Amino acid sequence: MGKLASIRRSVGLETEEEQNDSICPKMTYSQRLYGFVCCFVVGWCLTILSFSRFISLVQGNPIPFVVMYTLGNFLAILSSMFLAGPKRQWKKMTSDSRLGISICYVISMVGTIVVAFVPMDIGVSLPLLLVLIIVQFCCMIWYSLSYIPYGRATAKTCMKNMCGGGGGV
Repeated sequence: MGKLASIRRSVGLETEEEQNDSICPKMTYSQRLYGFVCCFVVGWCLTILSFSRFISLVQGNPIPFVVMYTLGNFLAILSSMFLAGPKRQWKKMTSDSRLGISICYVISMVGTIVVAFVPMDIGVSLPLLLVLIIVQFCCMIWYSLSYIPYGRATAKTCMKNMCGGGGGV
């Protein structure tokens, strides 16, 4: 494997042989990069803009917030398929280091949608939705940190230090 191919693989980009696995194998690298950026930005914009609907969630109409928030998270995850392709993305999501958080993330997204659409008392659905939204957010952060070298280790150290368990000077 050439040096350029090993560099591309180390940052999660596919080699020429792996392009057949991508969403659009005929797309150039630049086009797939644009696809990734656009999908990722739209996902994050939806997630952030969903908070303009937070009051409707609290008032008993969770669907506008939940749909925007969860769709934004879903698009952000799918964006990496432009670079890695569905097969490699699936392999990464189900690797030993990410399987648990991937399952938790998907369950929290599906659970958030289900709870929002199933008719139930606001006293039950609101606390449940808030927990699922927080879990979804935490899973997204932890999942994302798994792609940053030493991301999770650094986050653990920061949390220990913030909580007084860092054993500092």
